[in-house]
Amino acid sequence: MEAPYAAVHIRRGDKARERKGPALSTSTYAEALARFPDLSRVWLMTEDPAVAAEGRARGWRLSDFARTGGAEAKAKDISAIAMNSLVNLEVAAKADAFVGADDSTWFRFVLLLAMGRAGRAPRVGAVGASGFWTKGGFGNCSWRPDACPSPRCVCNVTA
Repeated sequence: MEAPYAAVHIRRGDKARERKGPALSTSTYAEALARFPDLSRVWLMTEDPAVAAEGRARGWRLSDFARTGGAEAKAKDISAIAMNSLVNLEVAAKADAFVGADDSTWFRFVLLLAMGRAGRAPRVGAVGASGFWTKGGFGNCSWRPDACPSPRCVCNVTA
């Protein structure tokens, strides 16, 4: 994907069952993306075919991958799922900004890879109210801006 761009991770499936309350809407993620008006291109990562269709309607790009919305562990071709995941992780880690649920392990993987690669975290729009990753080492900026190590750290946390 040609830079600059933002990456967004919208997960349903088992994450929807783990989260208390309804799944966050695609519009919630789009509102978090609006915090980055300089980034008009968006890379979407999702396993949900309905979210993929919504993203395409918004002009977001995503991998050409058969999304079933079902359990990944039961898929016939687990190697295709693994390869799609690695491609998405690579594209997200290179993004200029990242939007995702801050209680997600994928959120952490993207930030760790981006930080290891560039020596800094990308700009982040975290959705959800958990603050799981953004209250700790990744996001002191959400409650103490003077703790932010650089202007591009995790300072754009949203509930």
